Amino acid sequence: MLTTFIETKGPVEKKKEGDNDEDGECKINSSVKADPVMHARAIECLGCAFPDPCASTASTTQMTVIKSITTLLGTSIGASVWRVRVAIAASAGKVLVKLVPSCAGTNSEYVKELMRCLRVAAGK
Repeated sequence: MLTTFIETKGPVEKKKEGDNDEDGECKINSSVKADPVMHARAIECLGCAFPDPCASTASTTQMTVIKSITTLLGTSIGASVWRVRVAIAASAGKVLVKLVPSCAGTNSEYVKELMRCLRVAAGK
């Protein structure tokens, strides 16, 4: 279920002048409305929902979803508003803290991408 949600969400495009509809909401791809607050909350939920290392299936579940979560966070960080960047940094931090060593060791490219998200969010 988590993987399905992640795969259906794409990066939010940077808001451009004139991209607002009558209600002042930002549009994505001219057909979908994006609310930065909701996007930030969804990203925060992903970090919270990442399996805790104490869970019996943590290693297997983490190996299954690490690519999707890392891809989502990495592609969204550059095109997001400040509030969403903060949420991405928080989620990346939660994922890194919860990551089991067996998953981190075999997926070091994802760890590097999560670290890049933290640096981008910090403005470095």
